[in-house]
Amino acid sequence: MSDNESIMNAARETLYALVIAATDTAGSDWLDKAAAEVKDAAAPGEILLRLFPAARRRLGAGRLTTPEQNIETPDGRLRLGAWSPGDAGRAILLLDAFLQDGGTEIVTAVYHAGDEAERTSITRALSLLGHAAELKPLALQTGRINSSIMYAALALDNPFPSAHYSDHEFNQLVLKTLFTGLPIAAIISLAGRANTNLSRMCEDYFDERTAAGREVPPDIWLALAPCASERGLRLMNEHLQHKNPEHRYYVTQALENRDAGK
Repeated sequence: MSDNESIMNAARETLYALVIAATDTAGSDWLDKAAAEVKDAAAPGEILLRLFPAARRRLGAGRLTTPEQNIETPDGRLRLGAWSPGDAGRAILLLDAFLQDGGTEIVTAVYHAGDEAERTSITRALSLLGHAAELKPLALQTGRINSSIMYAALALDNPFPSAHYSDHEFNQLVLKTLFTGLPIAAIISLAGRANTNLSRMCEDYFDERTAAGREVPPDIWLALAPCASERGLRLMNEHLQHKNPEHRYYVTQALENRDAGK
């Protein structure tokens, strides 16, 4: 068994335990039967296409766990705070099918056949599957779709972009996250993936918003600070006295992170 397969199996066990704790007896019975059906199938992809839509209804759409719960993946730690039992059940079935079949075609087929909620579940689970080269096109496609729910599943609490995106792709993800008003503090490894171009793009975005008389997202400093220019540092120091306490908070945090990273 490869290291990735060991991580995938351990992730499945953790997800299974969380689902059992979060659902009722009927839900856990359904998951056991569904997983057995996937494992016993000669063509698990066909079974997934039938079972995937039912998972949320059978297992629940509430909160799976506490916001602090993480799970190890081949890409690093995945945060489960936004996951539902239905998301986790779908991830378990994906893992079962993937470990049996070994082909990413199953994931792609279920993604393209699914609705917004099903595609969101797959997007959240991409890092569990350990085949980035084949699955990255799905991530990039999700980033272009006009769905705030799916985009949040990709950009926030998900290690896939930081592990596999180029600098250009990662920078665009950060800027779109700012533009859509989502919290960039939830982008995994934001500071670790910071680069000079990202800081420059954030400065340009600051200028565009200011010139248009529009509010600048207060958390922009988290992306701007690590490789900030002299002007960027001046802007941050000026915003230490900003009337908006959120700007003061994020500038202080960004400067502390920058000093800690030196």
